[in-house]
Amino acid sequence: EIQHLQKQLQTAQTQLQMQQNETTLSQNQLSSRTKEMSLRQEQYTSRFTYQNERIKDLEQQMSSLYTAVDVLNEEHSGEKEKNVNALKENLYSADEEMARLICIEESQLKNKGPCHVS
Repeated sequence: EIQHLQKQLQTAQTQLQMQQNETTLSQNQLSSRTKEMSLRQEQYTSRFTYQNERIKDLEQQMSSLYTAVDVLNEEHSGEKEKNVNALKENLYSADEEMARLICIEESQLKNKGPCHVS
């Protein structure tokens, strides 16, 4: 009977040891998974931070490009206005010259006095 009880005690101790080992293994696995998830969280946070910085940088570049385009448009507009004014001056000068030549031609045909075209 004592041997039977000792055998049961030994079996119970063995089962207890196995359960303790399983518990320790489960705790180690849980700890490992927790560390892994923490690392992944840090990686995602780092990636999102980097992406946000990159987005801000691209927004600043776009803003600079829009500003540059606006400056170029203003310069182009100024040059266009200068060109329009120069063309108007040329047109007025050509118109005056044509009027003067027509007047001279008409006065020569009709033997009139000199033309006065301003």
